[in-house]
Amino acid sequence: MGFLKHVFSFFGNTFLFLAIFIIFTTLSLQYAIEDISVISESIEKNLPVVLKENKGLLVDSIMNNAMINKAQILRVCTSRPEELPRSFCAALNGMSEERAKQAYAEIVADKLGEELSDPSKAQVLVSQFKDVEESIKETINTLKFMVYFNYVILAGILIFLLGSLLIFLAEKFEWRSAVYRISLRTGVLTGLATVMNYLTKDLTPGQLENMMNSVPALSNKGADFGIKLMSAVMLDWIKVISAKMFIVTLVAAIVSLPTAIVMFILKRRKAKAEGKKPEEAKKEIKKKEEAKEPGKVEEKAKAPEIPQPKKAEKKTKKSSKKNKKV
Repeated sequence: MGFLKHVFSFFGNTFLFLAIFIIFTTLSLQYAIEDISVISESIEKNLPVVLKENKGLLVDSIMNNAMINKAQILRVCTSRPEELPRSFCAALNGMSEERAKQAYAEIVADKLGEELSDPSKAQVLVSQFKDVEESIKETINTLKFMVYFNYVILAGILIFLLGSLLIFLAEKFEWRSAVYRISLRTGVLTGLATVMNYLTKDLTPGQLENMMNSVPALSNKGADFGIKLMSAVMLDWIKVISAKMFIVTLVAAIVSLPTAIVMFILKRRKAKAEGKKPEEAKKEIKKKEEAKEPGKVEEKAKAPEIPQPKKAEKKTKKSSKKNKKV
């Protein structure tokens, strides 16, 4: 039974952890979809600031990522001269390939900054992101992702119940110990999640940027401006999600941890009651009986005396009388 207890305990704890992870992850995804409009609002707020502070990074990003050369820039000067300054197009022939790309990237960055400084033009740019958000929401509604998320949460609850059953089996259905272990593990996991969600409010774009740079796919050379903008936008989105998840995890921790404390106290009381020595238990029983019926207890305590020696003397006397008669 000791081996089975370890097996039930291991799988029970694993299922509890898996269930909590599934439920919290699914809820986070639900909140992320519900608050997807935060992205366009954050772009509207952060893009001018990031562009103003990191114009050089944007120029480097355009030079490294834009598939353009001096010949293409010359074609733009001839076919669409209104898009580029005349002075730039006039001096373009005397520039080197690298200098032409850099000057073109600076013009694009300045033009983008001017557009963002104009509220009407900035609103047009933000409206494009909002259109993308609406198309994403329509796709999600069409594919019924939110319905599937509810099924996933239900599956997480069933896994949690299965883990709880295994822990009950490990504790031989001693409900105090089983509920104590379940509530303690749940309280610890939800407490850690609460702390993480609380600390997210103090997270800075620089810290998130460092995390994103640690991902190989996002740490390509020349993508610094994109990462700075993405970190600022994603941080606003993450903070909104974490604020909602903080309430969920806090409620779960408030329910679980006091339950664990109560079950621990009940378990200790039972252990103390069952841990008394047999002699002490007998003394307590005897005291209770004496308190109820003191007379009867005294009679039971006195054992009746059997006068065996006297009977033996009578037999010897009878035998001596018979011998005399004979």
